[in-house]
Amino acid sequence: MGRSPRDGESPKRGNSAPSSNAEARNSGGGDLQQSATGIRYAGGNYNGQLKGGKPYGQGRLDWDHGDIYEGEWKEGLQHGTGTYKWKDGDVYDGEWKDDSKHGRGEYKWKDGMVYEGGWENDKRHGRGTKTWPSGKSYEGEYAGGTMHGWGTMMCPSGGRRTRVSGPREYPMGRALRSSQRAKSARGFG
Repeated sequence: MGRSPRDGESPKRGNSAPSSNAEARNSGGGDLQQSATGIRYAGGNYNGQLKGGKPYGQGRLDWDHGDIYEGEWKEGLQHGTGTYKWKDGDVYDGEWKDDSKHGRGEYKWKDGMVYEGGWENDKRHGRGTKTWPSGKSYEGEYAGGTMHGWGTMMCPSGGRRTRVSGPREYPMGRALRSSQRAKSARGFG
C-alpha cells in the first residue's frame, strides 16, 4: 500500500480490513449504511457509506501518507466518479473502475501540465489532450499511456506538427498519403 496510483499504477490495498466499532454496527445485513465515526481501512481513515463492512457508495479515504480519495466506491474499491489528490499536489478527477483510472478524466500535475481525455487501466488511452506549462499541447490518440496514432502537436509560436503512429513527426499538420509515409519511414521523405 506504499505507492499512490499515478499513470500506470493503481493503489495497493493488500488485505487491510475495516476495523472499528462502526464496522460492527454497519456491516450487518449488507445494506448500504453511513459510518458514524469512520473506520480504519487500507492504511488510512475512511468516512462514508459502507456495505458489508467495506466502502460502498460515497466516501472519503485519507491515507496515512497524505493522499486523499473522495468519490464513489464499490466493494471497497474506487469505482465510479471521484477525485484523488496526492500529497505532492497532483490531482486526478474523473472516472474509476476497480481502483484504476478508467473512462474520462483530467490529471493535473503540480507543475501545471494537464491531461484531459480517455483512460484505461490507469493509463492514458483513446482520445486526449495534454498541455504543458510552456503552452505546447498535443491533441490526439493515446494507447498504453503514450501518444500513439494520429494527433497534432501545437507550439506556442503557432507551429503545428501532425504525428502518425511511431516516433516521427511531420511538418505543418498536413496529412501524408500512404506513399509519402512509406518514403518518410525509409528516410527518403
